[in-house]
Amino acid sequence: MTLASNLDIKIKVGTLVIFILLMLGSALSVSAAPNSPVELAVPDTTLTISGKASPNAIVAIYDGESLIGTVSADKSGFFTKTFVALKDGLHNIRLNYVDDQGIESTEISETVNVGFQQNTAFEYFLPPTVLVFPKSVTEGELVTIQGSSVPGATINLSIDGGNVILRPRVGPDGRYSVSFGTTDYFSGQHEVDAWAVKDSEQSYHADPLLFRVKPSLDSDSPSPAPVDVPLTPPIITSPNSPYQTETEPVLIRGTALPNIQIVIYLDGEIIGSTFSNAQGGWFFNLNITGKHQVKAVSCQGFQCSDFSNILLIEITGIASTDPGECSDVSFLLKRYRFWNVQPNSSVSLDFFNIAGVPPFEMIIDWGNANIERFNHNSVDDLSLSTVFKQEGRFNGVVTLQDERGCTETRFFSTEVNIRDFNFRSLWWLVPVSLSAFLIIALSTSQKTNRNKA
Repeated sequence: MTLASNLDIKIKVGTLVIFILLMLGSALSVSAAPNSPVELAVPDTTLTISGKASPNAIVAIYDGESLIGTVSADKSGFFTKTFVALKDGLHNIRLNYVDDQGIESTEISETVNVGFQQNTAFEYFLPPTVLVFPKSVTEGELVTIQGSSVPGATINLSIDGGNVILRPRVGPDGRYSVSFGTTDYFSGQHEVDAWAVKDSEQSYHADPLLFRVKPSLDSDSPSPAPVDVPLTPPIITSPNSPYQTETEPVLIRGTALPNIQIVIYLDGEIIGSTFSNAQGGWFFNLNITGKHQVKAVSCQGFQCSDFSNILLIEITGIASTDPGECSDVSFLLKRYRFWNVQPNSSVSLDFFNIAGVPPFEMIIDWGNANIERFNHNSVDDLSLSTVFKQEGRFNGVVTLQDERGCTETRFFSTEVNIRDFNFRSLWWLVPVSLSAFLIIALSTSQKTNRNKA
């Protein structure tokens, strides 16, 4: 074997040894890896709260009773804040804000479930701020509603649970304001419901606010007709008969004697009552689909007028994708109007012929700033009552909702001790005054006789 051959063999053997050593080193390195320290990234448990308010609003965020943070909304009303190192599980999150006018919004509350070692996010469209002034006006004067919300939103304003009658637009600065007259409103307390809508998204509702309309004190202001005079029937003035529409509820307006109860009939059955105002105007919301006949009477105490003109109405409606689904929900009230109620006296609503799928929830707005909810677990008759402490005329609404969410609404009215001054109630002063006069005359006569003596 030549020297060149031996050298070539040695080179090949050396190369093979180096290759084996390299492979062995890699294997040793790999086998040692599991024992080397490894750093793992563990995600935090975080909660992100974002949403819409008014521009530059200061949003306060609570977890239960604890304030956990505040955040300023930007000029578009958007806000967001992330909280870290939270415990996973259920949290009662509450939010409200103060706008740049210093008006505080209604607080919203929601229980949220925060996931473990992940970011949980929720977004809220907070209710508009609302300010109503003045709180009390004489009939015919203006009431102004103002506040703030997301720029470009529309504020829906509903009075006394009826149709949306005002839709002010929110300006670029996030503010809105609207004024309206009170000529068409009965004397008494009224409720304002407000919420915002933008790009088909609806905000939470603001808490209802109240204003009061006082009757005019003009000497020529009309008063209710005496009960010994035949009552003039009311007149339905709007809409014109026959009337057809796809939307509901429908606002029915009319004229009648001033400050008197109007009883509404639907297909010959009483469905509710309301008060006319000091000028005799009245309105009523009809929330039902189908073809119907509507008429009304005026009532004072036990006396009622003849029927009004008849309104023929057809409401095709879009209240339910399945019109028959809620057709079996109904109830009746034993009385739809109350009169001569004394202050601090109780008024009872008696329910009967209740139909639907129990359990039921009854929501009663008594018309005197008192809204109550009652649960009822059967279709048995039911009686619910409240105490009216102040004088006035009050329009109330009661809504029944069954297990499926199907609802039915009825309207009632209450007059609490509003009377014109009546000299006949002072008959007892005649004998008392006569007796006092005789006593004084006798005493004077006796004194005169003593002086002569």
